[in-house]
Amino acid sequence: MLDDDGLLRRGEHWVAFTEVQVPVLRLLLDNLDRVVRFQTILETYAEAGGTSNEVSVRTVLSRLDARLRPLGLELETVRRRGVLLRNVRA
Repeated sequence: MLDDDGLLRRGEHWVAFTEVQVPVLRLLLDNLDRVVRFQTILETYAEAGGTSNEVSVRTVLSRLDARLRPLGLELETVRRRGVLLRNVRA
């Protein structure tokens, strides 16, 4: 569950995210196990006050992935399509 303070909680564990990361994370969570187009992620991040630079957004996604993994979630790049958030914890 992602709360209004940017905390993603799973069981007893939680991870904090920045204000500009939260809309991207919410987008990915709303589309769990579905591919989200990179362009949609880019636009969401830019609208939240982040950059529209593709390289920077890929770095943000990499950082999100590192923060999500301890919660049993991971981001996978689907070449030429987008990004998939998946639950790796049963």
